[in-house]
Amino acid sequence: MRLEVLADNKSGAVIYVLNRPEIYIGSTVNNDIVIPANEVSKKHLKLIITDDKKCFVIDQGSTNGSFIDDERMIPGKREEFKMFSSIRLGEQVLLTLLDKDKGEVPELPLREQFVEEKKLVIADEDKTRIISLKSLQKVKTEKVRKKRLKTLEAKLKKKKIVRKDKASINRSIITAILIIGGTYAAMKTWDLAKARKAKRTIIGQIKETQLMVDEEIESFDESSTELRIPANILLPIAEIAKHVDDVNCSLPEELYFCKRMPRGNKKKNGAVNINGQIVIYIEQKEWMDRAQALITSFIENNAPSDSEQDKIAAQRVEKQKLDEDASETDEPKVEALSLNEELGTLENLNRIATLTYLKTWLGKPLPQDFQPYNIYVVLYSYESTNMEIQSVMALKGSSISQVNIRYSEDFFKSKKFTPLKIIKKLERYYRIY
Repeated sequence: MRLEVLADNKSGAVIYVLNRPEIYIGSTVNNDIVIPANEVSKKHLKLIITDDKKCFVIDQGSTNGSFIDDERMIPGKREEFKMFSSIRLGEQVLLTLLDKDKGEVPELPLREQFVEEKKLVIADEDKTRIISLKSLQKVKTEKVRKKRLKTLEAKLKKKKIVRKDKASINRSIITAILIIGGTYAAMKTWDLAKARKAKRTIIGQIKETQLMVDEEIESFDESSTELRIPANILLPIAEIAKHVDDVNCSLPEELYFCKRMPRGNKKKNGAVNINGQIVIYIEQKEWMDRAQALITSFIENNAPSDSEQDKIAAQRVEKQKLDEDASETDEPKVEALSLNEELGTLENLNRIATLTYLKTWLGKPLPQDFQPYNIYVVLYSYESTNMEIQSVMALKGSSISQVNIRYSEDFFKSKKFTPLKIIKKLERYYRIY
C-alpha cells in the first residue's frame, strides 16, 4: 500500500510506502511523512493501517483542515481512506492512496521531506543520503502526474467559483437592503414633511380664526343683540324642568353632547332635544367649586400690597365723609361692591361655572351640523328625589367657539382683563336666567 503526495504543482508528486501500522503526516521533521507546506499543520493527519490491509485517517485538529470529497473531516474522528481516493490538506496538498500491485513505481521509505534546493532528504536510522527531485521525477509516469494535477486544479477552480458566487449574492443582498432602507427613509421623511406642513396649516388657520374672532369681538356694538338667542323663542324654565326625566341620550344630536360631559353619580347629566333646541343638564356642585377656585386664585395673585391697601382704605374713608356731607336727594345710598364681593355673587359664580364647563367639555368648535342649534346649559342641584334648577345659560351653537376662544385667551393669558370684565364682555353672546 502506497501514498502519493502532490504538494508542489511544479515539482510533481512523491510516492511513499506505507509499511507501519501508524503513520503521522505533518510539516515538522518528527513526523513520518514531512510536507513543508504553509497549509500543513505541525501534526496534521494520522494514518492507521489495519491487518486486513484497510487504511483509516484521523485529523489531528489541523488549522486548515483535511477534506475527503470536499467535505471537511471532523478532528479526532476516524474515517476510512479508500483505495485510489484522495484527501486534500488545506488548499494545495493532495494525498492519494494507491494499490501496491498497480503500476511500477519504486518504493520510497518514510521520513522524507522537501527542501528549498529541490532535493529530497532520506533519513534512515544509521545513515542519511540526498536524492535530487529531478531523479525522482523520472520514476513517475507522465499520465499519473497529469491526472493528479488536473484533479487538484479542478477542485481549486470549483472552490473559487463557489466563493465568487457567494460574494456576488452578498453584494446583491447588501444592495437590496440599501435600496429598501433608502426608500423607507425617504417615505418617512416625506410623511414627516407632510405632517409638519399640515400642522403649520392648522396652526395658521387657528391663529387666523382667533384673530378674526378677536377683531369681531372688539369692534362689536355692546348694545347689539344679534349674537343672542331672540327672547321670544327662549325656552321657559317650566319647559326645561319638565323634560329632565327624558334625559336618555338616544338621538344622534343628544349622543354628541352626552359623550362630552361627566355623567355624574345620579345619572341625571345629559342632553335632550326639545323642539329643535339642545338642553344640557349639568350638576352644579363640581362646577361651582371650580368657579370659586378660579376666583380665589385670581384674588390671591392680584392682591394689593400693604401700601396699596392703606391707600384704598384712606380713599374709602374720604368717600364716606363726602357721601355723609352730600344731601342733595333723599334716595337711599347703594354701596359699591368690591371686586371680590362682586365676583362672589351667586349669579356670577353660575356664569363662571358655565363658562368653565364650556371650555372643559366643549372646547373645540362645534361641527357644522350642530351650529344651527340653540344650546341651553342648565346647572341644577339634586336634593333627595327632587331636582332644582339653579341657572340657565342660553347661547347659539355658532357662538360657542367664539366664547371659548375669548374666555381662554383673556382669562388665562391676558393681564389686562379681570374675570368680571370677561363676564361683562361675554354678555353679548348669551342670556342667563
